[in-house]
Amino acid sequence: MSSLKNSNLLNFLISLIKTPSLSGQEEKVAKIVFREMKNLEYDEVFTDELGSVIGIINSKRGKVICFNGHMDHVPEGDLNNWKYHPYSGTIDGDYLYGRGTVDMKSALASMIYAAAKARDNELLNGRIIVAAVVFEELQEGIAMKNIVENHNINPDVVILGEPTNLNLAIGHRGRVEIEITIHGKTSHASMPELGDNAVFKALPLLQVLKNINKEMPEHPVLGKETLALTKIISEPPEGPIIPDKCKIFLDRRISVLSTKEEILLETQKILDSISDKLSKNDVEYKIIETELKCYTGYTLKTERFFYKWILDKENPIVKRAIKALKEIELSPKIMIWRFGTDGSYTAGEKGIPTIGFGPGDEKLAHQPNERISIKDVYKAVNGYISLAKNLLKT
Repeated sequence: MSSLKNSNLLNFLISLIKTPSLSGQEEKVAKIVFREMKNLEYDEVFTDELGSVIGIINSKRGKVICFNGHMDHVPEGDLNNWKYHPYSGTIDGDYLYGRGTVDMKSALASMIYAAAKARDNELLNGRIIVAAVVFEELQEGIAMKNIVENHNINPDVVILGEPTNLNLAIGHRGRVEIEITIHGKTSHASMPELGDNAVFKALPLLQVLKNINKEMPEHPVLGKETLALTKIISEPPEGPIIPDKCKIFLDRRISVLSTKEEILLETQKILDSISDKLSKNDVEYKIIETELKCYTGYTLKTERFFYKWILDKENPIVKRAIKALKEIELSPKIMIWRFGTDGSYTAGEKGIPTIGFGPGDEKLAHQPNERISIKDVYKAVNGYISLAKNLLKT
């Protein structure tokens, strides 16, 4: 049986950090994860068609718990902003530096070892699934949906390893990405009066968007909805020509609204508020669709819409999870994530009870000098073991 010492876990984690794995480019990390699960003698390990790695520990008949973590990460950004190279796996004191340490390779490594340790200590009364998924950073939930719906994985509880500073997360806002296109007419740039500049036509809408967050609705637990302008593109893209299209890209975080239809209705209301300045015939809008190409060669199309979700703090699973973490001398607070996770699918769409627990400060996610406390990584292992032991009880 492979060693389950902390040094082995740390070496495994460092190997993950040293291996870049942008969304759609997770193959090398997936092979490392696959090999480690095999070395830890998981009962079953397989890679699905999207490239996610799934490890299964069949302990006893009973409930099924799924640990969920993603293998991909965002780009490192300007290297000049980093104290250490983001893929060096440098340790400085108690901290391991690198892209993906917080978001979320440390939790993934901890989950993989925790499941094996729980098995070896005969603490399980059910099955553990560890799902190391692809493409979470760009399309949260899509890979987990494939695992659940196409591979007969039906967990009773899902534990997400996104960073919580060892607290317990019970939900987050949903989100949707919207594209609004303003239409104008081209002309030669030397004769702008003959055209109808779509960028100028968009100005009334941009002014509304600049101030709109003051009026957004607010959920008592999930917080305020927000609408952020993330990108503007004019077309045609080149040449001395007045643009006849201005495309505005929006990121809306959802806490009160729930459905795509509600989102589109709210978008129309925004446009109606400036109908005297911008004709309806000159505007179209839609929820953005995207095509994802996995490292396996598998491609799929999907909408950029992600459900909100929240588990009531009085839910027995939440209470049992808090108890489990206190048993190992943690002092967990109940929290709501500000960002999105695979819980948009597991809890928001599928209705599977879902909670979150992981090492690391969420504010360090996607930042330069991303780093994790090594002590907290080891605490996370014990946390996952205690959660599995308590949540798998009949």
